[in-house]
Amino acid sequence: MDYSKLSALIVEDIEAGASTYTSMLEQIGFGDIQTASDGLKAIETLEAFKADLVLCDHTMPYLNGLELIAAIRTGLTAAPTDTPFILMTGHADNAKIRAAAWLSVQDFAMKPIAFDHLAAMIEHA
Repeated sequence: MDYSKLSALIVEDIEAGASTYTSMLEQIGFGDIQTASDGLKAIETLEAFKADLVLCDHTMPYLNGLELIAAIRTGLTAAPTDTPFILMTGHADNAKIRAAAWLSVQDFAMKPIAFDHLAAMIEHA
């Protein structure tokens, strides 16, 4: 698939992680990639940036990944309510997984994420 005309928003509070995921999406071929360091900044970014995919950490200050996807899915952001969303976490538990499924998250990934795994999740998103 040609991703060169697609855009992505990476929401990650750890700068090294954001840099790593940016590099991965560049290798996959995304044409426009923005980053936000927390859920509130992601909402601000989505006011002016149409993301075709959101790749988001779960645990962040101010607004976590589940709170961000809830805001998107319920129309509280400028993003379309059906924006593909991949949630990442270093600490999965059944409650997070159930909440992510209930909010129609396209995929739920444990960190660290291998390049091939991320590419496959994006292809299915």
